[in-house]
Amino acid sequence: MSERARLGAIAALCCAAGAIASLILGQDANWDLLNYHLYNPWAFLGGHWSTDHHPSGVQNYFNPALDLLVYPLLTTVPDWVGGALLGAFQGLAFFALFVIAREAFGGGARALPMALLATVAGATSAMTIAEIGTTFGDLTTAVAVLAAIAIAQRAYTRPDEGLLARRMAAAGALLGVATGLKLTNAVFALAMAGAIAGIAPGRRWRSLAWFLVPAGLGLAAIHGPWSALLAWKLGNPIFPFANRWFESPHYWISNFTAYEYFPESWYEAVLFPLLAALDNRTTELPFRDFRLAAAYLAVLLLGALLLVRARLRTASEATAPATRPSAFLLTFLAIAYFAWLETFSIQRYIVALEMLAPLACLLLIAFHLSGTARLVAGTVLVALFLVTTKAPDWGRRGWEGGAYS
Repeated sequence: MSERARLGAIAALCCAAGAIASLILGQDANWDLLNYHLYNPWAFLGGHWSTDHHPSGVQNYFNPALDLLVYPLLTTVPDWVGGALLGAFQGLAFFALFVIAREAFGGGARALPMALLATVAGATSAMTIAEIGTTFGDLTTAVAVLAAIAIAQRAYTRPDEGLLARRMAAAGALLGVATGLKLTNAVFALAMAGAIAGIAPGRRWRSLAWFLVPAGLGLAAIHGPWSALLAWKLGNPIFPFANRWFESPHYWISNFTAYEYFPESWYEAVLFPLLAALDNRTTELPFRDFRLAAAYLAVLLLGALLLVRARLRTASEATAPATRPSAFLLTFLAIAYFAWLETFSIQRYIVALEMLAPLACLLLIAFHLSGTARLVAGTVLVALFLVTTKAPDWGRRGWEGGAYS
């Protein structure tokens, strides 16, 4: 089987896994769907947006682009078909995660077992399970986020000056579109820009420009028309957010920040990933997931190891992950995490980061172990993640055969 055929088969399996998981978990009935994921596209298409007053609260003013894409799956086919198709698309995030992990472990057959472990661990995180087959949008746009990382990563693992601009541009466009569809993805665009600036795959500023220009164009294409409408009607292009800056008379002079999710002291900020896993402070429903806490420690240790390895060129280079690709990935993870901590601190907004977290832990194992020992240690770690994970329940119901109701 050729490499392309092998990857195609794995992609198909990932899509099938997403569809099956969605069917098993049941029809989405989360509050956001009941409040605005169905209403907003209906209002936009039917001309109700300019006449109905605040029917779904501030969410009425979110960009409806993502909901417009999902709307046909909710209204034109049986609910179980729409749920399966949505889950299948979200399963592409699992495939992108597999590609990232395989490249991080050096590619080829030798990297396959650890890449599969990273994929299983990422695809079973608490927020991934909670969102598979749902309309939340975090997991749906994670497909573009993880695909962007996978494409950019190839500029480090397989340097090619002729393809560098194309890869950076594709990564930028994907993250721009993801941010336009859901503004919370801006933390990932920022993290990618920071990682490229810190560890450039080619000439630093040229690589960054190749990324930033398509990212800006993607954001403008998806969110620009909606921002123009909001600015015209309400005096704030991202209404109701950042209204302390724009001072629209149609909302409080506030930046619309959910302060209850943020750490309250430097002590809590330092221990935030562990505290969040224990007391559910990053979401409104009970959950448990130690992936981010474990990755938090792993990134710190791996960063130190990469610095040492870069200076000493240790003898384990034949089996340990490559320095520059791993450093790029870890830099991305660190910047994305701290940007999220500063801006949102809401768990489901970083489902892509939660999916990548086990990979950081497995990379740490790979720096110390090889062969069977590496595989055994990785399997034990993934098993621990699986048995300790508890996904939040935002609402599911049985399939009924008609459109979503």
